[in-house]
Amino acid sequence: MSKVGQLAWINRDPTTDPFADPVTLQVKRVADDGTPVILDSGTNIDPDSFRLSKTGRSVVWTHSGASRSARLEGPKVP
Repeated sequence: MSKVGQLAWINRDPTTDPFADPVTLQVKRVADDGTPVILDSGTNIDPDSFRLSKTGRSVVWTHSGASRSARLEGPKVP
């Protein structure tokens, strides 16, 4: 959760085989209407790299060794 209450997370892709190896992960955030938005998806997302940026306005992660980021937008969590 960001400093202003916006939410992002990583989860296992629910549409893939739960016993698959490697696991397909998704990076998500909450949209303005409150629904989840998929920012990235794949088997090479490093869940340990997922973090809030220094400004607190975006999330950062790596996918296949490349750094990726997305601004956090959407409704604030009370």
